[in-house]
Amino acid sequence: MADWRPTFKSPKLLIVDARLSVFILLALIHFSKLTVGLALAAMGILVFVEVRKRMSLESSIRGVRMMLVNMAFSKKRPPRPYAKIGRKTDYGRILD
Repeated sequence: MADWRPTFKSPKLLIVDARLSVFILLALIHFSKLTVGLALAAMGILVFVEVRKRMSLESSIRGVRMMLVNMAFSKKRPPRPYAKIGRKTDYGRILD
């Protein structure tokens, strides 16, 4: 039987990512409404992102980071470096 390691897929426990086991473990160690609620919220968000949006955990973290950077620096920072932005060129075309 082949391992999951050579496939480069993330390990899963049923439908959720196995890396969520940290949240489940914290909820089991410190059993309170808050920790169980946070663990369930994290699992629900990750299942939504993975199943509905078809994104991995790494991709969703990059997306959140990109969204936060765009909210903070959207007017100040272009998506490409200034050296790679092409100059505006007039080709002498007459537009009707």
